[in-house]
This record gives sequence, structure tokens and C-alpha cells, in this order.
Amino acid sequence: MKFKTPKCEFYFEVDDQILEKELGRDFVPERKSYRCENHELIVPLSDIEPIKRDVGKQGFRDDASIANILQGFRSNSIIPPIEVSNCNTNPGYSYRLKDGFHRYFLSIVVGFKEIPVVINNFKLSDLVGV
Repeated sequence: MKFKTPKCEFYFEVDDQILEKELGRDFVPERKSYRCENHELIVPLSDIEPIKRDVGKQGFRDDASIANILQGFRSNSIIPPIEVSNCNTNPGYSYRLKDGFHRYFLSIVVGFKEIPVVINNFKLSDLVGV
């Protein structure tokens, strides 16, 4: 099935069979975001600049990860936040996705409007001590 990012920049696909197997046909989220333990920073999905994949590059390659995340959404399990940066974002965004590709896109798929985040503004200069 095809889905679009919150600001309609592009479409992405998730296998219908995995969605039906893990969520069924009647899943509707009861919350605005997935559950995350002791986490206070929850932002709208539309504030996060998604990672854009190269044309022809498959976005979801790991069916086991997809299944685990979807099962966690359905059972209201505690799931780690995604990692974002608020450095060098494009206009219209407050954050840029750094880690949590599957959680971000699958949150869109199931209908969440918000997502727990951790802001990490790590720069190359932090690594090399410049």
C-alpha cells in the first residue's frame, strides 16, 4: 500500500501482507503517538524532515523489524524514541530525521500524528575534537 509523508513530499510503500498480518484491518491508534517510557519530548510528524531514499531503493528491507514495530504499536508497548537533529533543516521543518527510519514511517502508516524524539545535534567536529 502507498502512503505519503505528512507534507506530501513523496510517497512510500509498505507490504500489504505485513500490515494485515501484524495490525489486522481494523487497527486505529488510541493515542497521538506510540508509547515511550519516561519521555517528554513528543513532536508532530509534520515537523520532521524525512530521509529521502534514492529512486529504486527499497525503503523497508527488514520484515522482522517492521513486524516487531507494528506489534509494539498494536499492543501499546514501550518503544524507543527516534533520533532527530535541529541543525541544517530545510525550510518548513524543525527537525531532520537521523535514526528511526522504520518507526517514523510506520507511525505515518498507522495514523499517529506525533512521535517521541531525542534531539542529537552531533557534529563531525565533536568526533574529531576540532
